[in-house]
Amino acid sequence: MEIIVKAPVSGYIQDITTCSDSVFAEKMLGDGIIIKPSSDSVLSPITGKITQFSDTKHAITIQSDDGLTILLHIGIDTVELKGEGFSSSVVVGQDVKVGDLLLDFDRSQISERGYEDTVILINLTADSSISKLQLENDVSVKNDILKITV
Repeated sequence: MEIIVKAPVSGYIQDITTCSDSVFAEKMLGDGIIIKPSSDSVLSPITGKITQFSDTKHAITIQSDDGLTILLHIGIDTVELKGEGFSSSVVVGQDVKVGDLLLDFDRSQISERGYEDTVILINLTADSSISKLQLENDVSVKNDILKITV
């Protein structure tokens, strides 16, 4: 089954290997993309259920009914902000549709505190393949960015 993943934010999309954090760049958690955001709202890239949401509001995991699991990680080392600059719109167990608001984050506050505001999207699904539909260009929220076969 093929699942199209939408851009969770508007901005400049790049391959995950360009991420400044080696854990992500070396695909230790899985393959994906990064987006240098030009918007402050993160929307759901797939339809599914919120399965994890960090207390610090910087990381969300969504699982689709088809078995696809996506991690959205907002910023590099932003866990150290302890939730400052983030406001959530969802809770664990909540069903979401493509385009539903997940959270807002204050890009200027994050950068003023010395952190990157990069949005990282990782495919956590074992036994799947990923096709990157867009790289090295500007995307708008809800543009098709990945095709994942599960």
